[in-house]
Amino acid sequence: MQDADVLWFSDDVGNIQDLLSNEKQLVNQYPNEMCITYKHKLVETILRCWGETCDWLPATYNLNTQLPQFIAHWREAEEKKNKSGADAQKADNLWIVKPWNQSRGLEIFVTDSLAPIIRSCPASARSFLR
Repeated sequence: MQDADVLWFSDDVGNIQDLLSNEKQLVNQYPNEMCITYKHKLVETILRCWGETCDWLPATYNLNTQLPQFIAHWREAEEKKNKSGADAQKADNLWIVKPWNQSRGLEIFVTDSLAPIIRSCPASARSFLR
């Protein structure tokens, strides 16, 4: 590695400082890039900087760690939608579901139904449902 001109990593290197000390090498990562390149870390970074009341960020949940909170939000939105009965409200409970560890658009789907969203979660996230 120390003799390479270019170091290209497909996974996060972690502590990259040692790699950056060689001025003649190019590295395809920079420190803490996961804050903007991983979907769940990007949301965490935005909420940390702008707070929970960030009005330009749509409701976003990490279903690995926030499934109960998501279900509560989904149920509340469904109740509002059913009470109003207005066609314009039907899109208020529409969700884009993205796997946290995939790229290239694999396994992304859009739904307003809770069942497929829960099925898309890992078993460890669903364990509280039992």
